[in-house]
Amino acid sequence: MPLPLFLLGGLAAAVGIGGHIDAKETNEKAQKLSNDAQTLYNNAKYSLESAKNRSESSLKALGTTKKTVMETSVKQFLRAYDRIKDFKFSNTVESNELSKLMVNNNSVLQLQQMTDIYESAFSSGATGAATGALIALAASGSLPIVTGTLSIAGSALAAGEIGAAASIAGSALSFGAAMTPLAAVAAPVILFTGISSSLKADENLEKARRTYSEAEAAAEKMKISETLCNSISQKSGMFNSLLTELNVMFSASAMLMDDVTRNIEKERASGQRDNVFKKEEIELIAVSRALCGAVKTILDTPILDSKGNITEESQKAYDNVRQSLPDLSQRMERVRSYKYTNHKGKVITKDKRTYSGSPSIQYDASPSLPTTTRNVFSVIIGLIAASVSYNIWDNSLLSFIVFSAASLLIIDNNSDIRLFRAIKNILCISLCNESTLWLKAIADKTAGHFGSAVLSFILGIILLMVFGAVSGSTKHLPSMPSTRISAMRFSALLLVFFAAKIVISLLGFVSVTFATVVTLILFVPVSLIAVFIYEVLITSEYQSKKQ
Repeated sequence: MPLPLFLLGGLAAAVGIGGHIDAKETNEKAQKLSNDAQTLYNNAKYSLESAKNRSESSLKALGTTKKTVMETSVKQFLRAYDRIKDFKFSNTVESNELSKLMVNNNSVLQLQQMTDIYESAFSSGATGAATGALIALAASGSLPIVTGTLSIAGSALAAGEIGAAASIAGSALSFGAAMTPLAAVAAPVILFTGISSSLKADENLEKARRTYSEAEAAAEKMKISETLCNSISQKSGMFNSLLTELNVMFSASAMLMDDVTRNIEKERASGQRDNVFKKEEIELIAVSRALCGAVKTILDTPILDSKGNITEESQKAYDNVRQSLPDLSQRMERVRSYKYTNHKGKVITKDKRTYSGSPSIQYDASPSLPTTTRNVFSVIIGLIAASVSYNIWDNSLLSFIVFSAASLLIIDNNSDIRLFRAIKNILCISLCNESTLWLKAIADKTAGHFGSAVLSFILGIILLMVFGAVSGSTKHLPSMPSTRISAMRFSALLLVFFAAKIVISLLGFVSVTFATVVTLILFVPVSLIAVFIYEVLITSEYQSKKQ
């Protein structure tokens, strides 16, 4: 009997140990599942918060661009338009083609009201209100959306229909009551707890499974919200790029129109102008109104609806404006090529700005302090370079060439200031004269040398390719930067110089004196054309457009 009792006791112990091991494994499985649920949730939450921050930043960037456009180009256009708003514009081919985009008196009034409302918000002392205004402006911009209930203390900007959707917390929106136009994007709250020792292993596992299911559902919801935030970021970026590109043309046209209408107002006051516009003025005003209409479309088209979702209207508006850009750009090029004059025939526009589709280029019609400093230092740097050259090679003519070339490379080739324009012209002529003297100095060594002709031919081919690459298409001439203009001058002059060397080399077989005289007579006028090649091409392009 003792043996069977012993065996039964051992069996009971074994069953107890096995059950304990099974419960331990179940609890470990439950703990792992709970940990996986929390990791899944945390990753989804972090991804959502990152997407939300990006969308907020994108909206703020778009709002900032809209604010800048309203404070600069729009204001200048409104001032110019106010001078001629009572005029009756005759219907022209240009006007009819641009009529779909052109603003009228009512839309100009709406634009003025929008500018005034948002200017009040931006001037508020409350950071949250100003930030809320930027985001509301980016997301909607429409006057019906802005309720105008800016508090006296500037404590918040109520964003109306869109602002009612949600409030996104963030460092940029630190002001407590600031409302934003995004939907209520927030991570669902889930309470994560560890394995309870008071529960059975199976109960812990079941609880972990429920938690994981909740985490999966929450992650799926956050993924949907994240997709929306990414779409908002993308759409905001598209509108921001388009508005920036559009404003390059609009700012140029607004400045031209400001100059022209100021002259019209002055001539009307003195009795020297009736209500009839010149052809180029009509075209400028039509293009400016069309550009303003395109800008207004971007300013007041809502990106988000009242629930914070992307609107279909925004894509249609974007496509329409984007499709109109090539035509607007071509027309803008044409109106900028005209010379706008007063009744005495004097040119009254001061716009010398260039523009292209690149948002990174800065446009400033007035000479800035850095530009003036650059022009002054160009001569100083040229003198320093010439001095260093003389100390190295002990050649006066080469030092003069280095001075002219270095100064031309640095000076603003498009300067509106007469002094610097005169200095630029003097440097060009000096470079031409110095090249002539250099050619004369090497004539004896070049004449009658076939090898020199071959080498000059090879270098000439290379310089021809360089000139073609630097100059590009004539349509890009108005937007060519100063350093590239200098490169055009140098490559054209060197091309002519090596061509002259070929002539001297070949004619030198007949007579060195004959070769030198003939070549120098031909070289002087051709080198002048080469060194002023930019001005020659610009003038030629302008004349062709007038015809």
